[in-house]
Amino acid sequence: MKLVLHPGHSKCGSTTIQKAIIKNRKLLESHGYVIPDPQMRTNGDDGFNPNGETPRAFFRHAMEQKDLAPLKASLARIKKKYGHTSKTVLISAENLVNQLGSPSGLNIHRLLRDTFDSHEVIYYIRRQDQFIMSAWQQWGYKKGLSLQAFVDQALKGKNPNYRVIASAFSNLYGKANVTVVPLLRDSLIEGDLVSDFFARLGISTGVQKPADSIDNKSLNPYLCEALSKVNHIFRDIHDESIKHKLEEHASGHAGLYLRDDGYLSHESRARILNEYSKDNQFISDNFVGNDGWCHYQKKSVSPSSASLSEALDVMTLTFSKIMSKDC
Repeated sequence: MKLVLHPGHSKCGSTTIQKAIIKNRKLLESHGYVIPDPQMRTNGDDGFNPNGETPRAFFRHAMEQKDLAPLKASLARIKKKYGHTSKTVLISAENLVNQLGSPSGLNIHRLLRDTFDSHEVIYYIRRQDQFIMSAWQQWGYKKGLSLQAFVDQALKGKNPNYRVIASAFSNLYGKANVTVVPLLRDSLIEGDLVSDFFARLGISTGVQKPADSIDNKSLNPYLCEALSKVNHIFRDIHDESIKHKLEEHASGHAGLYLRDDGYLSHESRARILNEYSKDNQFISDNFVGNDGWCHYQKKSVSPSSASLSEALDVMTLTFSKIMSKDC
């Protein structure tokens, strides 16, 4: 019995992969994969949910409560059902990169490791300047932080820390069993994340791609900047209600999700990658095999004034629709 583990990272395509796993559950099962549901139940267990998400919440509870008893019970049940077979259990949960420096995180992986006969870890990473920009557009602005303040915070906390995570997986599961894949078109099989992931599972045909979710899209950075000034309107950093309201009133507007690579300056990108240069060389030498993934070349980008204009247009349209309803 084998374990294939996709442990995230956040902002590195995890949601897309998890949606693809659920959409292709029957295809995966036909290739010998076992897909646990949100409560780590498998096909045939009482209460098994074939349409449920991957078990992120299950692992989050185990970490937060420091209670491994439910995981031990689930793994014992899985081993009893499949331990004598050649089945492969596929687990995807981005919170499995968390707390790898403490027993609450490490002990989960030790249980996983010791339950299975063989292991494979598929770990996707994203260049840190891109990660930090995307993380700000999803969470940081809701804290009331400017992008520059968020960059400072990320560098101070060394987030993301791919080197520590990849090294921990190497120590836990064996270096030969850990594959680190940069999110670059040239690094991905067929230049596509879903195709790459399923190809690494040995499946190259019949894969259905998941539809995009607005929760997975980044707002125009100028909208994020404006909303950061009124961050009290967010319940917490995971609150997407404002994005849904903007989508409701400005659906289809080109400026709503307009990408602006120039919003994070060349100088800031260079600073970020300089801070991570030693870590990235370590990852390149030990896991990736080349360092092409971690270099940034300044490109000519469209003027940010266009993004600002589009953002103002979205806000004007949204406010006018809201006012017309109220009047």
